[in-house]
Amino acid sequence: MSANDALLFHCAQPFSERTAHLIRDALSQGADANHRSSEGDFPLLLVRDARLAALLIHEGGANARAVNPARKCDTVFARALHEGNEQLVRLLLSEKLFSANELVRKRRALQIAVAGGHVGLVGALIAHGADTNAHSEGSMSPVLLSVYLHFNQVLRVLIAAGAHVDTCSNNSHTQHQSQSQYQSQSQLQSQPQLQYQSQLQSQSQSQSQHQLQSQSHLQSQSQQHQLQQHYCSIGTLLSPLHVAVKVNNCEAVELLIEAGAKPRANVLRVACKLGHLSIVKYLVEQCGMDINENPRNEQFPLLSAVAGNQLSVVRYLLDRGANVHL
Repeated sequence: MSANDALLFHCAQPFSERTAHLIRDALSQGADANHRSSEGDFPLLLVRDARLAALLIHEGGANARAVNPARKCDTVFARALHEGNEQLVRLLLSEKLFSANELVRKRRALQIAVAGGHVGLVGALIAHGADTNAHSEGSMSPVLLSVYLHFNQVLRVLIAAGAHVDTCSNNSHTQHQSQSQYQSQSQLQSQPQLQYQSQLQSQSQSQSQHQLQSQSHLQSQSQQHQLQQHYCSIGTLLSPLHVAVKVNNCEAVELLIEAGAKPRANVLRVACKLGHLSIVKYLVEQCGMDINENPRNEQFPLLSAVAGNQLSVVRYLLDRGANVHL
């Protein structure tokens, strides 16, 4: 085995002092820390441990911004973001090799971390200066994305960092952009380091690993496609509070209102029409919204509940004194 092949193999292994020693040994024997395999992968893209990445960067001179041309924009930073590898992201940011506001396949680093529900990673990016309100054109803001995906712990972190909670997001461009945008995440979920492990294992083990990777990739693609389809059906120019009501995220409704989001009459009407009783109760009982108020001359909450055939909401509104003659 050549020194370059040995380096690629050892970089694909979990961290241990022995692994670090073997990587140093390969480098001392002339291995190139930027050597590429036939698939376009390179040592830094294979490591999953920040300590091994630091070793390659500091002692091997690895280029952190190298890209696998076969996967397009598949840098070590992009891979770490999609995998939620907080320690590796912290290393790359602290070394100033990447920015916390980096664009990865037309999405902000923070958007990717939020979409994965990686609370610690979101905190790390914010600590290194990520803009909590920035998002790429035609995509959800970090707050809106966390609300939509029910990642309420992430939402708490964003709110604590000062993210805007009452800003609308225009997804009018998203219908033709979001499929490629979200599928790009699933394409980055494969694990190239397994290719080098399988080279030195039995054929049956290699086939088993390949099947597991394929199943994981297909499942991720399906989940991302469902996300894209649902997002496109939500509507345009919606505030985080409005989206929280639509996806029945009652905890997010409470967090947003506590953080200063203003509940308007159309929010109550939507909750009534969709039958989200817990949200209706919160808006009426905790926020004091008037069930007989209709400032824009649209459907009253009771009529919205009737139109949506939401009997439990109808009963609740009647018990609260809804005017049936409006």
